[in-house]
Amino acid sequence: MMNLPERTIRMYEVMEENQEPTPIPTQPEPMTNTEELDKDINSIQKSTKTTFPVFTRIHHNLRNKFGWYYNWHISGVANYIHIIILAVYVFIFLLVIFNIFF
Repeated sequence: MMNLPERTIRMYEVMEENQEPTPIPTQPEPMTNTEELDKDINSIQKSTKTTFPVFTRIHHNLRNKFGWYYNWHISGVANYIHIIILAVYVFIFLLVIFNIFF
């Protein structure tokens, strides 16, 4: 045989005589679903932003260090959960302030 890789030679040896040889693809298949790729790119870009610029450096360091932190911020629900937690915190804070002064 020609100068073929050993894997290809073994593939041809295993094949039955009446079968046509199937070539091994040399290039990956082109991506056909670009909408899904665009969604992934957008979610990654959105996960890098912070509401308060002061926390940007800390946020990036945590994303690089902890996989769970990175995955949490890529998920779509993280921002909503953060807003709910902030609203609950502000509500409790206001209740405490009103109980102290009134």
